Amino acid sequence: MPPQDEGGLIGEAQRGSAAAFEELVRLHDKEVLRLALRMVRSEEEARDVYQEAFLKAYRSIREFRGESSFKTWLFRIVTNLCLDHARRQAGRRAATGPGRPSGRRLDGGGSAASRRSPARERPGESA
Repeated sequence: MPPQDEGGLIGEAQRGSAAAFEELVRLHDKEVLRLALRMVRSEEEARDVYQEAFLKAYRSIREFRGESSFKTWLFRIVTNLCLDHARRQAGRRAATGPGRPSGRRLDGGGSAASRRSPARERPGESA
């Protein structure tokens, strides 16, 4: 679709036309999904980002000023959502992942046997 047609759809969408926005989605949906999949590497998560990106674009279309192409603006939304997703994933891995020293619990807990001092145990005794 030529740029002026896309520009007309953007203007209509900014004036509240859901049909115009749906056409913008059709124009860019494959590229948005492909970008999200490249960035998050999980089809399920990429589909979540895809939906969230178009929802965010729909809610923000009136703020689109045309200083860049619509595609660039939309890809920036997708990229930011993917980066947010990656930060959340990294935070979860840091809190629960194998990166913790010795696999110890963060609260210092563990079984009673693991906390028992070796000096209290005698050969032949079992816990």
